[in-house]
Amino acid sequence: MKTLNLNLLAVFCLLATAIFAQKKAAAPNFEEGIIRYGISVDGEQAAQAKQFVNATTMVWYIKGKDSRFEINVMSGFAKLQFLRNEETKMNTLLLDIPMFADKIAVAISDEDEAFKKMQEDSRIPNDAENPIKFKGKKKIAKHRCKKGKITAPNGQGEMLIFSTEKIRPFFGQDIFKRMGGFPMGMELDLNGIQMKLMATSVEKKVLDKSIFVVPEGYEMKTLEEFQEDMKGKMGGGGIGL
Repeated sequence: MKTLNLNLLAVFCLLATAIFAQKKAAAPNFEEGIIRYGISVDGEQAAQAKQFVNATTMVWYIKGKDSRFEINVMSGFAKLQFLRNEETKMNTLLLDIPMFADKIAVAISDEDEAFKKMQEDSRIPNDAENPIKFKGKKKIAKHRCKKGKITAPNGQGEMLIFSTEKIRPFFGQDIFKRMGGFPMGMELDLNGIQMKLMATSVEKKVLDKSIFVVPEGYEMKTLEEFQEDMKGKMGGGGIGL
């Protein structure tokens, strides 16, 4: 179960840091809208994880150079959100975990060493010298995707990735290029547990700007303040961010 959660975290970080991996994109065609994902697990060893994973959803909100990546764990048990504004170069991590802490908004600089480490830990090892080999196709959320096999972040095995070249937002062009396109799905087999993350819908629509600002009720903290708080709450162990 612990290993599964670590792999889930790696997948979450992989997608979330794509928000922060901003590059000047050529001819974006998805300037505004919502992409929703569902997560599921199966297999003989998956019983303990099903309650946690099957009720977890992920939503990607996109409006030009603004992005919000939201992870809702167990229908409200915990909510994590990653905000990025390319104009101000500002990253914000929002945490709402009612049974653990008050609502916290963590301001994160591109130059923070801890953030750089998170990006490095979630980096896809495949590059120009070790490209992803694509074989096969699959339609996901009405988008034709090509199927490839990549090395999972942190070197924890391999996973399938389903990418489409039909969705091109303003952000993440470097990492999406290495993925073979915009990520629509991932599959990971871990010790008898099959985990699937698949886009369920892609909707182009006008979004209110309020979606991309920190909501009321969140206490703003620096990354250093947040890490110190977590060390106290977790008995000195801190967290990996």
